[in-house]
Amino acid sequence: MAENSGHHKILVIDDEVDIANLIGTALGDEGFDTDIALSGAEGLRKLKSNGFDLVTLDILMPNMDGWSFLEEMKSDGHLSGIKVVLFSVLETKDAYDRASDMGMDLVSKSSGHQGLIRAIRGTGYI
Repeated sequence: MAENSGHHKILVIDDEVDIANLIGTALGDEGFDTDIALSGAEGLRKLKSNGFDLVTLDILMPNMDGWSFLEEMKSDGHLSGIKVVLFSVLETKDAYDRASDMGMDLVSKSSGHQGLIRAIRGTGYI
């Protein structure tokens, strides 16, 4: 179990239910409160109605991909301050550069949930 001093709330957004559940469980084991959204649209609805400290976001999703989700989120003054860690199989230089330009970490899913947890802890928000 992790050394999480508060009950920080993380929204996991990933269109693959098994991956979303795995991430949610791993973060829960680290002491975080988590909720799951299986689409960008569902993620936006949950962000607007619940107080989250951080979002983990997949980039490659149908209908509303992670980049489109970020545009919507960042244009909403109530949501724009929420920290996002991108967690995706997309490992292109363009994706890493785009994430960096937006001030976000892009963590490869190949690094597993431990890589994601390190990035979350490294945000300074949690």
